[in-house]
Amino acid sequence: MVSVIIVGINQWEQYTKNLISQIRNYEPYSEIVVVDNGSKEPYPAHLNAIRVRLDETVCYSEAINRGVWNSSGDWIMWMNNDISCTDKFASHVASQKKDALYSRQIIEEAGHVWFGNWIGAVHKDVWNDIGGFDTNFK
Repeated sequence: MVSVIIVGINQWEQYTKNLISQIRNYEPYSEIVVVDNGSKEPYPAHLNAIRVRLDETVCYSEAINRGVWNSSGDWIMWMNNDISCTDKFASHVASQKKDALYSRQIIEEAGHVWFGNWIGAVHKDVWNDIGGFDTNFK
C-alpha cells in the first residue's frame, strides 16, 4: 500500500480538499495522511484521510516526517497540496526498486545536487534506514 503524505498550510478549500478528492478518485485504497502545518483555520477533523494537526508551522521536512510517523504503508509518497492527481499511481510506485529515493525534479547548482521536494517517494524500509528528513534543512 502507498501512504500519501500531503502537507498544507491554509488553502484547505483552494487546494488540499481537491487533491484528497482526486487521489480518492484514482486510488481509493491508498492511505492519505494530511499534515495541517499550523493553518490559521484548522483543517476539518473529518476529511476522508488521517489528519495530523500541528498547532505551529514547522519546516517542510519536519512536516513530512510527522506525516510519515502517522502512516502505515509500504511506500511513502509525499506531495505539496497545490498539485493535482490526474491518474492512477500506486502500481507505478510499488513497481520501483525498493532501495532508492524517487523525486520528480533533480536540481544541480553550485556543485550541489538535490531533489525538488514537491513530490517524491521512498519505500518505508529506506525511510526507516535513513531516519526521515533532516529537520535542519529548512
